[in-house]
Amino acid sequence: MGIDNDVEQLSELTLEGRLHQRKAISVFGMGGLGKTTVVKEVYKRVKTRFDCYSWVSMSPSHNLMDVLRNVLFRFKASKGEPAMDAIYEGQLQERTYHYLQDKNYLF
Repeated sequence: MGIDNDVEQLSELTLEGRLHQRKAISVFGMGGLGKTTVVKEVYKRVKTRFDCYSWVSMSPSHNLMDVLRNVLFRFKASKGEPAMDAIYEGQLQERTYHYLQDKNYLF
C-alpha cells in the first residue's frame, strides 16, 4: 500500500504550530508496518522548514554520550557549522540545550 496519505498527515502534524511550542510526536505499531519509512520521508520533506535538524539512529544498547554527540554534531552540520571539540557528558548536555534554546528544530 502507498504511504503518501500517512506522510502528508504526519507532515502537517509536524509543521502545525511549530513556532509556538515544542512538540513530540510518537509513531508506534508492530514491526514491519513501515513506520521508519514514513517518518524518514516526512523528515526529508519538512527538515528545511526548521532552523536545524538531526536524524540519529539508536540501537537498544546505545551509549548516551555517543547519541548526544551525534545529535549535536548533526544539528550543527545541518547549519554548516563546525563540529565541537571532545567534551564530557555534562558539557555536551549543556551545549546541546543552549544550542537549541532559541531554535525551531526537528529531531
